[in-house]
Amino acid sequence: MSIIASSNHIFKDGQVTNKGESHPIIIEKGSWAGAHVVITSGVKVGESALIAAGAIVTKNVEKHSRVAGVPAKQQCRHLN
Repeated sequence: MSIIASSNHIFKDGQVTNKGESHPIIIEKGSWAGAHVVITSGVKVGESALIAAGAIVTKNVEKHSRVAGVPAKQQCRHLN
């Protein structure tokens, strides 16, 4: 199971409000995500990218790259 969360809580005056902000998540053709991945609001996953199991993706992922970790970071570029 993985989580694709397109909304965030709003913090105001040091407290979390019941309102949220939504931003689209874009996952392009040929991309793959392992088990237990979390992709957060506003992230774009480029074409043919690979997201390792357990990664938490908080920033855009370049096409043809591989990311892993918490938070996810690029491991190598231009997979063949």
